[in-house]
Amino acid sequence: MDANFAVKELQKMEYKSTREKNRDGISGKIRVVRCIQEKGPINRSAIAREVHLSIPAVMTITEELLRHGVVTTVGKSGSGVGKHPEMYDMCGEHFRCIGVDIGRTMERIVITGLDGSVLIQDAVPTEYINQPRQFVDRLCQIICRTVEQSRVAPETIVGVCVAMPGLIEVGTGRVVFSPNFG
Repeated sequence: MDANFAVKELQKMEYKSTREKNRDGISGKIRVVRCIQEKGPINRSAIAREVHLSIPAVMTITEELLRHGVVTTVGKSGSGVGKHPEMYDMCGEHFRCIGVDIGRTMERIVITGLDGSVLIQDAVPTEYINQPRQFVDRLCQIICRTVEQSRVAPETIVGVCVAMPGLIEVGTGRVVFSPNFG
């Protein structure tokens, strides 16, 4: 039950070629995933135009993403004469994300698929706990309870994002000051 299973799988797929990196340092694979996530269903030719990669590079990346269950084919597009291109979209049921919003009065938790579909959401009243470790432990319990209720396999969870008002230390992600929590 390794919660980082999906992340490790994506890391295994890392391409060694520096040609896939654009000037802002984002690999071709990440650009392809983002393109499919934002514009899907989409065909390989359109992906290549959007992310400025060659069609053979996009074909290699999409085949690997298909093998690992990150994307799925959703049929062919077009009508009329000629070969119609295969359409690709995110495979929402394979990987999950958890979002946590810590507010003044409520803590909201949501579990989604990579396609953005909401599987479960929960909200509990915010408790003011002065000890950071106790606050984090309580939050972990709430997240674990929500995962159990959702019946999502923990190994499919690729990330947890926590939103909290206040000043955040950039290097560590530590909350330095929060007006609601002291």
